[in-house]
Amino acid sequence: MAVDLIKHPDSGGDAGPPETAPESTSDAPAEPADTVVEDGADEDATEDLDEETASGLQVWRDGFTHVAHHQIGCWWNAEDLSDERLMALLLNKQHTQFNERIKNRKEAVNEQLKAARAAEQQAHQAQQASQAQTWRNVDRLYKTLEDLENEEFVPNVPSPHRVASARREHARSRRTSLAVTAGIAGVLAWQEPAAAAGVSVFVTLAGTAWVWAMGRWPWTWTSRTPALSFEPTDEVTEALEAAAGLEADEEEPAGEGSGLPVARGWAPASPDDGDSGGEPPAAPGSAAVPAAAEGGLVPAEAAAAAADSETAPAEGGDAPAGLAVLGGRPPEGIAPPAGAAPYPIAQATTPQEAADCLWRALRAESVDVGWVGDGERFPWGWQLTVRVKSGSPDDISANGTHKGLITRLRLPRGSGVQVEPWEDPGDTCTVRLVQRNPFATMGELPYRPPLSRSINDVADFGLVMDTSPLAFSLAGLMLLMVADSGAGKSGVMLSLGEVTTACYDAVTFNIDPYGSGIADLGGAITASAHSDEQIIAVLRFFLNLAKARARMRHKYRMGNTWKPSREHPAVCLFVDEWPKLSDEAKELLIELLLVGRKEAVWVFGGSQFGTADYLGAPIGPKVAARLLGSCRGDDVTALLGAGALAEGYRADRLTPAVSPTDLRDAGVIYAKGLPGMPDRPVRYKFREVTVDQAAQLGEERAAAGLPSIAADCAEAGLDLDALLALCNSDPDERPIPSVLASIQYAMEASDSAHLGYVPVDEVVARLREEDEQAWSRWDHMDATARRREQGKEIARRLKEHGIALTTERVGDVSDPQRKITVYKRDAVERAIKELP
Repeated sequence: MAVDLIKHPDSGGDAGPPETAPESTSDAPAEPADTVVEDGADEDATEDLDEETASGLQVWRDGFTHVAHHQIGCWWNAEDLSDERLMALLLNKQHTQFNERIKNRKEAVNEQLKAARAAEQQAHQAQQASQAQTWRNVDRLYKTLEDLENEEFVPNVPSPHRVASARREHARSRRTSLAVTAGIAGVLAWQEPAAAAGVSVFVTLAGTAWVWAMGRWPWTWTSRTPALSFEPTDEVTEALEAAAGLEADEEEPAGEGSGLPVARGWAPASPDDGDSGGEPPAAPGSAAVPAAAEGGLVPAEAAAAAADSETAPAEGGDAPAGLAVLGGRPPEGIAPPAGAAPYPIAQATTPQEAADCLWRALRAESVDVGWVGDGERFPWGWQLTVRVKSGSPDDISANGTHKGLITRLRLPRGSGVQVEPWEDPGDTCTVRLVQRNPFATMGELPYRPPLSRSINDVADFGLVMDTSPLAFSLAGLMLLMVADSGAGKSGVMLSLGEVTTACYDAVTFNIDPYGSGIADLGGAITASAHSDEQIIAVLRFFLNLAKARARMRHKYRMGNTWKPSREHPAVCLFVDEWPKLSDEAKELLIELLLVGRKEAVWVFGGSQFGTADYLGAPIGPKVAARLLGSCRGDDVTALLGAGALAEGYRADRLTPAVSPTDLRDAGVIYAKGLPGMPDRPVRYKFREVTVDQAAQLGEERAAAGLPSIAADCAEAGLDLDALLALCNSDPDERPIPSVLASIQYAMEASDSAHLGYVPVDEVVARLREEDEQAWSRWDHMDATARRREQGKEIARRLKEHGIALTTERVGDVSDPQRKITVYKRDAVERAIKELP
C-alpha cells in the first residue's frame, strides 16, 4: 500500500496570504515608508499571543478530526479503497476463477482420456494387440481440450451496486479482524497486566503524536490500483477510467520522435519538413491529407475527399489520395492515423490501401504492428509482409486474433487469413488475405501417354497458392497423407497413382482393406490387395524383395541405392486406410517403411489420423514426405512437430467436402518433404483425376503393356505369379452364410471398426434392415431381455452353418464402467477363413 501525501484543506498552520487585500486608491495620501505606529502596540502583542495559543489548539482539533474521520473512519468503512481499485480486484478475481475453471475442466477431460485408454487396454489385453481409441469419443475429447485451450476470457464489468457490495464486504472483513485482534489483546492483557500497561502507555503516546502530526501535516492513506492480470478490453478501460473520475486520453498527434515505421530502404520523415502531425512530407505536386482521411475514412472515401478538394493527384499514380509520396514511391509502410477504424479488404484496390487495411485490422486486434507493406495482388486476394514490434508473428494466427481479423476484413472463415512466419528475421511474416478460391485457375489434367516417362522425372500435380506449379519427383519418396473423410485423400492418392502408372520403370500395387484405393486406374495397376490375407502376403513379399535387392544392387553396381530402369523397375505401394490394417499388417508396413527406400520399394500411405495409436507406431515424423489435408490439430503436431500450428500449418482450418457438388477444401493440403518444393506453410492443391479419366488411362496403359518385376523376383527366389494369383482371387466369391455376411458388413460400417470389433446392437440393426419382421419379434420385451433373445437367435443361425463365433464383453469407450457385447474382427476373419 502506497502513501499519498495530500494537504488537507482544514490545516491549522502554514496559512497562505489572505484571499483579498485592501485596494490602494489614488485619492489616499501615501504613507511614509519609515512611519511607525506605536499606539496600541501592547494590545497587538497580546492579540498575537492569543492567536498563537488558539492556533495550537486548532492543530489538536484538526488532527483529532482528521484521524477520526479521514483515517479511522475511512478504514472502518473501507472508504480508502477507491472504486477503481475495487473494480480491478473484482475483474482480477473473475480472471482467476476463469483460469481455475478451465484448469479443472481440462483435468477432468484428461482423466476421461486416461480412463478410455485404460479400459481399452484391459479389454484387449488377452490378444496382446495394440487397439486404437474410438475415434468419435477421443476426437470429441481432444476437440474439447483444444476449445478449452483457445477459450478466451470475457470480463464482466462490475456494476456500481457490485462495487458498493464489495466495499461493504471489505469493511465487514476489517471489522471482524479488528474484533478478533481486540479479543486476543484483551486475553493477553488479563494474563500479563504489567506488559499490557506498558503497551498502553506506548500506544497512548504514539497516538497523541500521530494526532498532533495529522493536525499539522494532514495526509490520508491511498491504495494503489492493482494491475489487471489480463489484457483489458475497451469496455474495461472505459469503466476503470470512469471509476477513477478520468476521461479518455485524447489522441496526441505524433510529433518529433514519434518514430512512425516506414518501408524498408526509405528515409524517415524529418521533423523539419513542416508537418507537426508526424505524417510524411508531401512531395511536389502531391495532395495534402484531406480532413476526411484524418477522420478515419477508408481509402475510397479519402480519395473522393481529395478529388473534391481539387488538389493535384499524388505522384506515383496508384497511391491512395491523401497519402504523400517519397521520391516518387507510394508510402506503403506508413502507419494509418491513430484510432483509424478498420474496413473490409474488398475496398482496397492498391497495395498501399491493402497495407493500410491490414494494419488497421491488426492494430484493432491488439497486435503490436511495426510495419506492413510489400503488397502483391493475386487472383485470389492480397499477399503482404508484416513486421511486429513485440510478441511474435505466431500471435496473428492464434485463434482469437484470426477470428477477429476474419470479421474485420470480411473474409471467408478458415481460409480467409493465412500466416506464414519467417525464420529470419523472426519478427516478420507473410500474411495472405484470401477473398476468392485460390485454385480456380488449376487447369486440366495433363495427358501422359503410356510408358512415356521415368519415375525420376518431375511431374506436375497441381498448383501452389502463389500460382506456381506443384511439381516434384516421386523417386525415392516415402509418403504419408493424413486427411479426414471428404478431404480428398483418395483423390490425391489417385493423382499420384496416375503418374506412377505412366512410367516405364515403375510398377504399381494397390492396398486398401476397406475401400477401392486407386482401383479406378483399372488395368494400369499390377495388382490390388483388399483382404487381410492378401495385404499381409503383399507386404511380406515386398519386404523380402527389399532385403534381396540389398544384395542384388551390389551385383549390378548400382551404388548405395537401387537405380530403377526398364529392366529393374521400382515398386510403388499405395496403402489407403492405414488405421484399418490388422496389427500384423501394420508391423510389416512399418518395417517396410524403414528398409524399402534404398531398394526402390516405396510406400504412399493414406490415413484419416496421424497419431501413433492409429498408425501402430510413432512412424509419422520419420516419413520423408508428409501431406496434411483437413484433419485434427493433433494430427498436424504428430506429423510436423509441436510448433507446427504456430508456424502456420493450419490444416485443422481446412474444410472437407460436404457433398459431390460442394467440395470446399477437398484436395487442398499442407506439405513437408516434397522434393524440390520448399518446406513452407503454404497451401497446395492436387488436380482432380475423375473416375472416367482414370478408367480411360487405365485401359490405354494396360493395352500398351506394364513394366514387370518378374526377373528381379525370380532372382530373389520369390514367386510373383503366386502372389498375383492370390491378389486376383476375390474373397467375396467364397459362399458366406447370410448371418456371417451381415456381421462382416456391420463391422465394416461400424464407427468402432478401427477398434477391432462391432457391437452386437449394430449387427442386429443390420439384420433388421434385411428382415424387419423376423427381428422385431422381441420388441415387446425390455431392453435386457430383448438383447438376450436376439443374441441367442444370432448364435443359433451361426451354429446351423457350423460357425464357431462367440461374443466378448468389452468396456464402452464413452462410459468405461459400462460393458457392451461385441464380435471381434479377428474372430470374424478367422471364421471366414475356416469356411469350407
